[in-house]
Amino acid sequence: MSILISLSPLGIIMKNLSINISIIIALFSLSLLSSCATKEGFSLAQLNQEKDITECQLLLKKKKYKKALTCFEAVKSQHYGEAMGTRADLAIADTYFRKKEFEVAAEAYRLFIEAHPYHAKVAYAYYKAGISYLKQAPKGVDRDQSDLDSAIKLLETAVKYYGHTPYAKMAKPYYEEARLKQAKKHFYVGRFYYKNKEFLAAIPRFQTIITEYAKLGLDEQAFYYLIKALTNTEQKDLARKIRGVFEEHYPHSSYLKRLK
Repeated sequence: MSILISLSPLGIIMKNLSINISIIIALFSLSLLSSCATKEGFSLAQLNQEKDITECQLLLKKKKYKKALTCFEAVKSQHYGEAMGTRADLAIADTYFRKKEFEVAAEAYRLFIEAHPYHAKVAYAYYKAGISYLKQAPKGVDRDQSDLDSAIKLLETAVKYYGHTPYAKMAKPYYEEARLKQAKKHFYVGRFYYKNKEFLAAIPRFQTIITEYAKLGLDEQAFYYLIKALTNTEQKDLARKIRGVFEEHYPHSSYLKRLK
């Protein structure tokens, strides 16, 4: 048994009118959204990817760092997990570096390294992270040098493991600078112990300079104080052997003559 539903002419007219009104409302809503997108702001989705980050880079070039960071963050969010988002992620670290906010820049580079360990620019990130920590490290060797330790590790990675990239060569002078600074810290501490006649505490500091920080300009002084410290702790046989090594490598050293 079928049930027939009939509509009066008035009912048909009302139904058609309702459909037409719904269509008009929908079209009006789309028109309104389009108007808002073009007149009241912009959507990164409406721009091509290259233009997105180019606008951010232009802000960075003009040293409008705050706006550049906001722009890069927007691109990173819009293109998360994509190549453009990764470029923006690295650009954020570069912006902090340009602002000379080295502590934040170093952390941003490290986060990039952790998130993208096989990225083509990871050597660059190691290089810039190392410089950031080096610039953040205190100038005085008597201050806490934990940032210097981080700088050495990151720059060493760039030099030793990314030799096929241009960043290894660029990182090397900074790596040597950081190592020299670390060697000076060891020498400072060693001299402090030596002056206070704590010779046993001084010995490993001078020995470290000779074995781990050779050819940085502190070798002769380190040899001299190491031999003196060994002699003062009645380790004369060892002192003679080390003096022989000293004489072999630096036969004309003024510090060698002072030992005589």
